[in-house]
Amino acid sequence: MRRPLALGCLLFIVAVFLYVCLFPPAQVETDMAEGKTVYLAGKVYRKEIRSNQFGEDNYIIYLNHIVISDESKSLFENEKTIQGVLCYMENEDEIPLGSTVAVRGNVQEFMQSTNPGEFDSRQYYQILKLDFKLKNTELVTISANDNKLYELLYCIKEKCSMVLECYYDETDAGIMKTILLGDKNSLSETIEEQYKRNGIIHIMAISGLHISMLGMGLYKILKKLKLPLGAAGVTTVLFIWCYGILAGMSASACRAIIMFGFKIAADLLGRTYDLLTALAVSAVLLLLEQPLYIRHCGFLLSFGAVLGIGVVLPVLEKNFKKESGKTGKKIRERIVSGLFPGIAVFLVSFPIQIYYYYQYPIYSLLLNLFIIPLMTVVMVSGLAVLFCGVLPSSVLVHMAGKLLAFSGHIILAIYSIACGGTEKLPGAVAITGQPKVWQMVVYYGTLLFFLFWRERQEKPKRYFLVVRLAVLATGFCLLLVRFQRGFEITFLNVGQGDCIYVRSEGKKAYLFDGGSTDRSQVGTYQITPFLKSQGVGCLEAVFVSHGDKDHYSGIEELLEDTESDRIRIKRLVLPVTEKTDAETNCREEVTITDNEMDGMERLKELARAQGIEIVYIKKGDKIKDGVLQIECFHPTLEQETLTEDRNEQSEVFYITYGNFSALLTGDVTGEAERSVKEQLEQKTNGRSVTVLKVAHHGSMYSTDADFLAAASPLISIISCGENNSYGHPHKELLERLEECKTQIYKTMESGAITIWTDGERVEVTEYNSLDMRVHTY
Repeated sequence: MRRPLALGCLLFIVAVFLYVCLFPPAQVETDMAEGKTVYLAGKVYRKEIRSNQFGEDNYIIYLNHIVISDESKSLFENEKTIQGVLCYMENEDEIPLGSTVAVRGNVQEFMQSTNPGEFDSRQYYQILKLDFKLKNTELVTISANDNKLYELLYCIKEKCSMVLECYYDETDAGIMKTILLGDKNSLSETIEEQYKRNGIIHIMAISGLHISMLGMGLYKILKKLKLPLGAAGVTTVLFIWCYGILAGMSASACRAIIMFGFKIAADLLGRTYDLLTALAVSAVLLLLEQPLYIRHCGFLLSFGAVLGIGVVLPVLEKNFKKESGKTGKKIRERIVSGLFPGIAVFLVSFPIQIYYYYQYPIYSLLLNLFIIPLMTVVMVSGLAVLFCGVLPSSVLVHMAGKLLAFSGHIILAIYSIACGGTEKLPGAVAITGQPKVWQMVVYYGTLLFFLFWRERQEKPKRYFLVVRLAVLATGFCLLLVRFQRGFEITFLNVGQGDCIYVRSEGKKAYLFDGGSTDRSQVGTYQITPFLKSQGVGCLEAVFVSHGDKDHYSGIEELLEDTESDRIRIKRLVLPVTEKTDAETNCREEVTITDNEMDGMERLKELARAQGIEIVYIKKGDKIKDGVLQIECFHPTLEQETLTEDRNEQSEVFYITYGNFSALLTGDVTGEAERSVKEQLEQKTNGRSVTVLKVAHHGSMYSTDADFLAAASPLISIISCGENNSYGHPHKELLERLEECKTQIYKTMESGAITIWTDGERVEVTEYNSLDMRVHTY
C-alpha cells in the first residue's frame, strides 16, 4: 500500500470532522458574568497594540492557564473549562511575555452569530482558545518572566516594525509588516478589503512561500559554509520555528513549518520527501492541538491549496500538458501550463471559499499569475530593508534602504493598479451564496472521480477524459445551484431596529427597512453578509418605511458602497410623504426638523448618484411578482392623516402568497394604525393574518387590542434589541398578544426568524449558530 501513514492520517481527519459535527464542544457560558467585574490570573502568551475604529490604540494581552478567584467562581458554570482570556488593558504598562499576572476587569462575551451569513466572533475565538474578553482591565500583580525567548522574539518583532516604518510610507509599511511579521494591526482596511475582493489576500498570510524562502535560503547558506549537515538542518528548523512564533504561529504558518521540518529530515536521512505524507501529518498534529481547526477557514484554505498542488496538478499536467518543438507553440503551451497550478488550487479551494465568503472574484486566477511570482521581489525587498536596519546607521545605509524599499513600493503599486483594473471589468465578483454541505460533498466526490477513475483499454483516452470532465462540470454546476422554492420572509436580528428580507417564488429579492440604533455598521456586518449568503447580488426594491435611523442606517451603508462586490439595488421605495414635488400640495403642512430630513434626503442623494430609481408609494399601490402580491396600506396624502409624528407616516404593507398573508407595520401608531385596521378588515373579511410584524418593536403605544382583534395573527414577530433602553417589548403589549393566543417570536431571543410557505403550509425557523429550531403550522 502506497503512503500508509498518509492514509491513516486521512482516516483520523475524517473522524475528527465527524466528531466535531456530531458533538460540537460546549462553549463557556458567561451570561451570569457579562458586565460583572471578575478577578483572575493567567500566563501572558501574546500581546499586541491594536487600533480601534476611532484610531485609538488599545494595549491587549492574551492569557492562558486561567485561574478564577474564589469570589468570581460563582459567575461561571464551569470555570475549569476556561482556556484563555483576551484582556484590554487600562494602562500601557509593559508586561513581559511568559509572565503570570493577576488582573481585574469587566467580562464581555464575544458576539455570536444571530443571522445567516454573519461572522461568528464567538466561534472564531473559541478556535483560538479564547472564551471571553475583559474590558477596562487593571493589572493587580505580576510575577517574574519565565519565558525569555518569547519576550526576546517580541522585542525583535517590534524593532523590525520600526525599521519598516522608517523606510516605507505608512500604507506600504502596514502591508510589509503583515507580509513579513504577521502583524495586521497597521494594515490599511482599504488595502485589506481590496485584496479580499480580488482574491489575493492569501499573499498576506505567513505560509509556504515565506518558510521556503527563509528556510531553504538559510539551509543552503549554512551548507555552503561547510557546517555539518545535521547542525545546518537543526539550526534552520529552530530558526524557522522561532520565526513562526514571532509571526504569530497561524494555522498556515504551522502547516508550512511542520512540512519544512519533514523536508529537512528527509534530506538529513537521505530519504525522498513526500509532500502528501508531510501534509497529512501536519494536519493531524494541528488537529490534535485544536480539533476545531477542522471548521476554520484559514486552516482549510491553506491545506486545500497544498492538496491542489500535490494531487490535482499532476493529473492536470498528465492529461492536458503537451510538448511541442515549435517555438511559437512552446510559448503558448508554457502560458497555458502556467495556469495549471492556479486551476489545481481553484478546484480544491473554490467550495471552501464560497462557503465562508459567499462570493468569488472571477479574475483572481489570471491576477495571481503575475501577483505570486512578484511576491518574491516584495519579500526580498522587505528582508533587505530589515538587514539595512541592523547595520550601523549612515547616510549610505539609509539611501540603500530607501532604494530597496522603493523597489517593493513599485510592486505594491502595481498590485493596487491591477486590482483596481480588474474591479472595473464586467462581472468582477460573482455572488454565489453559501452552498449546503451535501453539495460540497457531491462536488468533492466528482473531483475524486475526475482524479482517480482509471481508463480502460477498449475505449479511446479522449473518451474517458470527456466523461471525467463532464462529471466534474456537473458537480461544479450543482455546487452553484441554490434550491429555493415557495415564498420566504426573514426577520433579521439587527438589534434595536428592523430589517425584513422577502424572496419570491421567482427568486426576486426585496428588502423592507434595514437599520439599527444599538449596532454600528449593521449594513456591513449583518445585512450584506446575509444577502450574500442567500446568493442575492441584486435587490428588486428596497423599502424605507420612514425616516427613523433604526429603519434606514444599514440601507444607507448599502447605498454608500460603490465597490465591485456591492449589493445592487434597482429601486428605492419611499413613503409618498417624502415626495417634494409641487403636486404634493399638502406636504408643506408636515413639519420635520432638519436632522430628520437629512437621513431621507441623504438616501435620495446616494440613490441618484448610483442611478437607482426612486419610487414614492402610497395607500392602494400594488406590486405583483407571480403569485406574490405586495399592497401598500399606508401612508396616504389625505389631510387628516398627516401629522408631525414620523411613526404615523410609516409604510405599511399587506403581503399575500396563496393563503399566506403577512402584515408589515413599520412603526405605525395612533390614527394611522386605526386606518390600517379598517383596511385590514375590508381585505381579510374576518380571516386571520398569518404573520404580523408587531409595530414599533413591541411598544405598548402600538398594536392595541382592537387592532389585534382585526388581525388575529397566527404568528407575531417582534424585532428589538436585547436590554434596549426603551424596554421593548413592553409588558402591556406582550399581555395583549398572549390574550389573542398568537405565537410570539422575538429576534433578540431567536436570532433571525425565517418563515417559509408554499401558500398553505408554514414553517418557522429560529436561527442561532448552535442549532436551528423549526416549527410547522
